[in-house]
Amino acid sequence: MTPLPKLLVAGLLLLTFRISWGKDISATAILVRSFEPNAAGNILARSTKTRSKISKILPTPVVATGLNHTILQRVDRFQHLVDGYSEIHELDPDLVRAVIYVESGGNHRAVSPKGASGLMQLMPHSFVDLDTEARFDPEQNISSGTQYLRAMINRFKSVELALWAYNAGPTSVDRDIMPLETQKYVPRVLRIRRVLESGKGQNSHGS
Repeated sequence: MTPLPKLLVAGLLLLTFRISWGKDISATAILVRSFEPNAAGNILARSTKTRSKISKILPTPVVATGLNHTILQRVDRFQHLVDGYSEIHELDPDLVRAVIYVESGGNHRAVSPKGASGLMQLMPHSFVDLDTEARFDPEQNISSGTQYLRAMINRFKSVELALWAYNAGPTSVDRDIMPLETQKYVPRVLRIRRVLESGKGQNSHGS
């Protein structure tokens, strides 16, 4: 993505948006947590209720230095599948790795309290063509998960919004409702993606 002009980035630091149930989310918080200027811009652009607000000057963010080594090793066991299906669906493999890292920690048998399953935590109603066991098959799970992620990117024209939809459902984006979990999820995936791209995740034990 093309870097935002400096004036626009500065302008983002003066904006917040209010999601439909009335809870404020600071654009600057998203910017700082994700270290991705475009993330704040894309999420702000989605809101129909943006408003100007003078924000406190935030300290320079401390960029995370690495990832949990054990989790990263589990994720990397499926690198060949990630690379293959990322290429098919024209996705950044590091984005897919970051999603798997956050969603399941590389555990292909993972099941969430809401019933999402497998490496990319597929919801039953989203993948009716996969039976119960197929959801736990690493190849089928990554194949379907990357297909769904690509569909969300195509629909919302933004990686940030696609991650929002992936975590909270596309209706959440359509209605401008970002749950607290998603407020944390989107920046975390973006941060991990950035660490993976930089190669810092390979030899670190930090979380």
